Amino acid sequence: MTVSANLCEAVAGLVEHGKGIDIALTWARTRPTPGKNPRIQFTEDSAGVLREAAREFRRREPRMDVVLTGWVLKLARDPDRFDGDATLQVLLEGEKRPRNIRITFEQTDFETVIRAFQQKLALSLEGDIVQTGQRWEVRSPRAVVIAQIDDTGSLS
Repeated sequence: MTVSANLCEAVAGLVEHGKGIDIALTWARTRPTPGKNPRIQFTEDSAGVLREAAREFRRREPRMDVVLTGWVLKLARDPDRFDGDATLQVLLEGEKRPRNIRITFEQTDFETVIRAFQQKLALSLEGDIVQTGQRWEVRSPRAVVIAQIDDTGSLS
């Protein structure tokens, strides 16, 4: 069984409306297990913990097709030997502090990434953000361009 944000939220809702619930699992007769079938009890106090678990699962879920704008903090190698690995500092939606995110760019984007790094220009791109351990990375970066700054000094 896989535990997910949706499962935690659903069980929390059942717990809140039912003033607690019991969940019992019974295995198929063709797949018997040694020992008793598991039975799990959730009290009304469990709802808050389940909702917090759901929030944590959601926070760690991959974010697909996200548009990011940030600065290239470092290249994994010198610009003349750049292999596509770079670290950007970006502010993710809903977060208060910037994050460093690793990205491996396609060769067609190398020139743009190196220029942004050398000239300290903001880079804009679209990609899928995933958390691996304590680190964040962007997979499938696309639409990589130097970000434009409008008349108010804001990135666009």
